[in-house]
Parts: sequence; structure tokens; C-alpha cells
Amino acid sequence: MTIRSTFEKLEVVFGVLTLLLSTESFIMLIPHAFRQLFWLSVYCVTAALLIGRWKTFLDVAGRAKLLWLLLGIIFISVTWSDSPSTTIRQFVALTGTTLFGVYLSVRYTLREQLRLLGWVFGIAVVLSFVFAIALPSYGLQNGQSWQGIYHHKNLLGRIMVLSIIVFVLNAQVKQPRRWIHWVGAGLSVVLLLFSNSKTSLALFLLLVVLLWTYRILRLYYKLAVPVLSVALLTAGGVFITAIAQAESIVGAAGKDLTFSGRTDLWSLAIPKIQNRFWLGHGYGGFWRGWSGESADIWFLEPWLPKHSHNGYIDLWLDLGFIGILIFTLGMLLVLYRATLWVSLTRTPEYLLPLAFLNFVLLYNLTESVWLLQNTLFWIFYVTTVCNRLEPGKERVPRIPDAFAGSWSDKALR
Repeated sequence: MTIRSTFEKLEVVFGVLTLLLSTESFIMLIPHAFRQLFWLSVYCVTAALLIGRWKTFLDVAGRAKLLWLLLGIIFISVTWSDSPSTTIRQFVALTGTTLFGVYLSVRYTLREQLRLLGWVFGIAVVLSFVFAIALPSYGLQNGQSWQGIYHHKNLLGRIMVLSIIVFVLNAQVKQPRRWIHWVGAGLSVVLLLFSNSKTSLALFLLLVVLLWTYRILRLYYKLAVPVLSVALLTAGGVFITAIAQAESIVGAAGKDLTFSGRTDLWSLAIPKIQNRFWLGHGYGGFWRGWSGESADIWFLEPWLPKHSHNGYIDLWLDLGFIGILIFTLGMLLVLYRATLWVSLTRTPEYLLPLAFLNFVLLYNLTESVWLLQNTLFWIFYVTTVCNRLEPGKERVPRIPDAFAGSWSDKALR
């Protein structure tokens, strides 16, 4: 029992450390070669842990057929890639990252995953304060905006948005010392504000509204339909108003209608999609600096972008229409399942998948974090795809008998 307990603790340390570095922390301190060695070690340890649980692994992996199909497309894209060596190298790293995401689903329940993330973000929050206050040469960007243990203020901002969600959900779980999670949420808000990341702040405010809206799904269905309708109409009115007043709104935020040059970049990147519409340029094959077709964009954009700052454009550039179609189908299925979980459960951890999916869907509108190896966003997307509703967690659905057949056990799990 002692050996087993020690091994389980080491597994937790392994999971927390890997997830912490997957948030892209300490990039300015850890040499690139060491990070590569660390991730190679993670892939090997993950493979060993999955082999030890191979039956559960096969069961969990069987629920992610579209995910494996997408990885298959990525692998064979080496045959048409503009840079086959880049595609192979990044495919290996993405596969290892994917396996770690599957491992989290195999090893931990959703509540345990929430607790694990609480440790990760707790460490990130504390160390970000330490770096910003005690080591300002690392923790501050240009001596003003906080970046903490990250290499850019916007990265700190987006990580803190996820941190707030995790801490708030953890605080709603019945457990001792829940106040610690509320403190963590409050400190995360402070870091978000000090980062001066306006995009992350806007995303946080939107997710607060969405988290409240999700609870409508847990109402008696006769109330849920009208309340959700009012919420959608209100959101539609706000959206239309924002479009009508776009110039004044973005101006107040210190931006312009090009969103810091993003729309100009998109107008240059989208025509490149037409050149390889169906299959793309191969995974990792387009953005190669002065090599290949990305050089045409670098000639016109003096800030030399490394990606299009839009995850959907980059996905299409890499894998074409076929790739983005498979990815979209997989995303719609996991969104459908996550929505069912919210409506059929009462526990806070089942809000996490839907909240996370909304976060990455919105964030990829202005940044590119789809299919990125060694990142928390892809790891937890894979985990979300592979998670299942635990037996006994669902409550009896309050829906008309005419629709009862659509709420099948297979769809839920």
C-alpha cells in the first residue's frame, strides 16, 4: 500500500508539472533544448503509464474516433507538405501531447481533473506574483504590464481567464477550505487586470455571462426554453449594437478596426487557402518564415507574424477543407455531449468541459492555439473529448416523453 501510495503521489506531481509547463510558463528561463528533453520524457512516461492501463486506454480511445482520424490526416499530410521534415517532427510532438491528454482522462475523473488544474493554476498565480514583484525584469513587460511567469502579458491574461473558471468551479465543490479557491479566483482576477490584456478581459466578461447562461440548461425544461430564448435575444441585441458601434467601442479599448493589424493579416492569409483548398500545405508546412508561401506575407507585414492569429485560418492553411471538416465534426459532437452533461447533472465539475470549449472557440478567433503540441489547450481539448459521464452522476432528465428517446446512454457517455 505504501509503494502504491507513493506511486500515486508521483503521478500527481508528474501531471501537475506537465500541465504547468504546458501553459508555456518559464519560457524565458528554461533553455529550448531542455524543454525538448522534458517533453520527450513526458511522452515516454505517458506511454508507459498507458500501457499499464491498456484496457481502459482502448475503451477511452474508442470514444475519440474523429480525433484519431484527424491525427491520421496530419500524418499523411507529410506526402504533400511544403516541409515534410517539419510535419513529421511536429506530428510526433502532437501525438505525444494527445496521448497525455488521453492519459488524464484514463487516470482521473472529471472532479479529480478539476482539482489537478486547481493545483496548476494555484502555483502559476503565486509564482506570477513573485516574479512580478520580486523579479520585475522577468515578471513585467516593458516595466509596466504584468506577465508573471510567462513571456507575454497576453499569455498571462488568457491563462488567468482559465484560472478564474477553475477556481470558481472548485469553490462550488463541497469540500473543506473552499475559501482558498475563492482567494485563488480573486488573485487571478488581479493578475488579469494587471496584465492589461484587453482581449483576455473581454473574453473573461463574456465567459462570466455564459457560465450564468449554462445554468439555464439545468432548469425545468418549461422554464429553460423561454429563459434561454430571452438570453439569446439579449445577446443578439448586444451583438448588433456592438457591430453598429464597432469603431467607437474598439477605439475606447485602445484598438482600431484592424484589431492590431489582425484583419490585414487575415486578408493576406485567406487567399493562400485557395491555393491548397482541399488538403492545405501540410501540418506545420505554411508558416515557415522567409521559406515557402509565408514569405509573401512577411514581405507585406513588417512585424513578421508567426501565425495568422486565427486558429481556424491556420487549421485550413495546414490541413485544407478536409482537415477543418473533420475537426469541426468532432468539435460539434463534443459540444453536444458537454451541453447534455450540463443539463443532466448538478455537480460543478460538469460545467468545466462546456466552459473550456467556449473559451477555446472564442480565443481562436484572435489567436491560434488549435493543434499546438505541448500546450494546455490541446491537452485539455483531448481530455474533454475522451471524458465520460460517470455512472450515477446524471439526474433524471425533466423532458417530454416524446423526446426521451434522444437522450440515449450512448450519446451521454
